[in-house]
Amino acid sequence: MQNLKIYFGVDDGASLLDDVKIAQWVEIIDYIEKNSDSVYILDYVHYLTINGESIYSKIIGNTTEKKYLLRLLGQHKKETLLDKEELSEVLESASYCKPCGAFGEMLDIQSSYPQQYILHKKDLEKVKIYYLKQKKDFSQLEVELRTCFKGLYFNQFNWNPYTSDDIPEIVTDLEILQNHAMEIYEKNGRQGGEALKELKGKFNCSGSESAGFSDLVDIDGQEVNINYSPHIKLGRSDSNKRIYFAWGNDKTNNKIVVYLIGGHCN
Repeated sequence: MQNLKIYFGVDDGASLLDDVKIAQWVEIIDYIEKNSDSVYILDYVHYLTINGESIYSKIIGNTTEKKYLLRLLGQHKKETLLDKEELSEVLESASYCKPCGAFGEMLDIQSSYPQQYILHKKDLEKVKIYYLKQKKDFSQLEVELRTCFKGLYFNQFNWNPYTSDDIPEIVTDLEILQNHAMEIYEKNGRQGGEALKELKGKFNCSGSESAGFSDLVDIDGQEVNINYSPHIKLGRSDSNKRIYFAWGNDKTNNKIVVYLIGGHCN
């Protein structure tokens, strides 16, 4: 996936532009750029007035955040000539090869393109996942999964049983693993069997911890023994397309380990 282009804008009628809002925007901008993605200021923002004052006069001040945003507006003044209507067209035509998103205070854009809109830092991952589901081949997929799902450890991949049509389901299942599985595991007292019963409402899964599927995997340079009996079956209950995983613990920094995305393990 190419790096994301994230467009920043503010509604014409926006009335709230205080230090808290500015600090939130700066935090998001900083996070986006640290992830090697790019921020672009929509052209009309430079001429925007809020309660009769220009956006520049609103953000002039001595706080670090205000100075950062003011400098950013100056740096980006000539980088895009898009207005909000053109942004809608860009978001509508965006694809895996040309991914983009938006943030700021644009309620119409937010409601029309919720999967491409960033409200908090964690939403950058949501946007990346949205585009990853559009991927049509397995080239660089391993790298992109590791980039998107930083809350999981990945061990090995075998794409032989899969077709490109399976990519959206793979990504969706990994999203559930990262965002919900450990929470459910903890809620069930770290009883894997009970957690799997609850997870069955989200995807097709099974696996007894007594099955004896164990192996040593590398976790941040340390060999850790894991039990990878739990697994997700893609498509149907007898599917040969599976995602084997191990519950997180202290040795895995409480992250789930995706042992194998591949076929059936004997």
